[in-house]
Amino acid sequence: MLLLKLFPSLYYWRIWGALGLHDILMRYRGSALGPFWITISTAVSVLSMGFLYGALFKIQRGTYLPYFATGMIAWNFISMIILESARIFIDAKPYLENFSLPSVLQLYRLVFRNLLVLLHTLPVYAVVALVYHMNPLYYCLMLPLPLLILTLNALFYSTALAFLSARYPDVGAIISSVLQVAFFITPVMWTPELLPEKYQGFLYVNPLYYAIELLRKPLLGISFGRQDLMGIFFFSLLGILLFSWVVKKFEHKVIFWI
Repeated sequence: MLLLKLFPSLYYWRIWGALGLHDILMRYRGSALGPFWITISTAVSVLSMGFLYGALFKIQRGTYLPYFATGMIAWNFISMIILESARIFIDAKPYLENFSLPSVLQLYRLVFRNLLVLLHTLPVYAVVALVYHMNPLYYCLMLPLPLLILTLNALFYSTALAFLSARYPDVGAIISSVLQVAFFITPVMWTPELLPEKYQGFLYVNPLYYAIELLRKPLLGISFGRQDLMGIFFFSLLGILLFSWVVKKFEHKVIFWI
């Protein structure tokens, strides 16, 4: 009951679940491989870029490829939610105009469909883990709680971005530009150890760093440090406060903005 008071759209899980699944099916309608094109494209990116940057950074392939694969999988999940949140209300305008449902339901739909995409990319990690003699099943068993925290934070922050983008359409272009820079300043393809010590502090004020680590560390069998847990707690608390305030203040106004 408490969860339904905090997140009323959970009550409509059949609706946003069906819409999210429908989005995936329509995106690959008529395709022979369907959503597995996501798996193939992720595998190509991981192999091509992984071999290149592993050589550039002079890191052993067995260490770097699992690190890079988990980073890319996490980044694709996070970045797609952020980018799509900028247009979610515009794309969902017919639903908002014709059905008396919470507008936030569209964000649940967005996060759910990208969660399905994430599940299609995990086999890439499994193959890399098997090649380098890791136990993917064991590490995947450590994933549910961090993945839940990551998914909830994706919902919190994408909701704020969606309402902001609906009110100010130029925000979408700004988000796209910022993400291009964020990819290079977030340890997706480089390791934090490569960063000079005097710049290490910048990692801990980057929320995308914690988002990546929430997925990467369980898949690599690495425990979270104290700094990681403090950062995750802080940004999660900030996210839920921001989510609650934005929904309460703007949910019934968004239809007039789009």
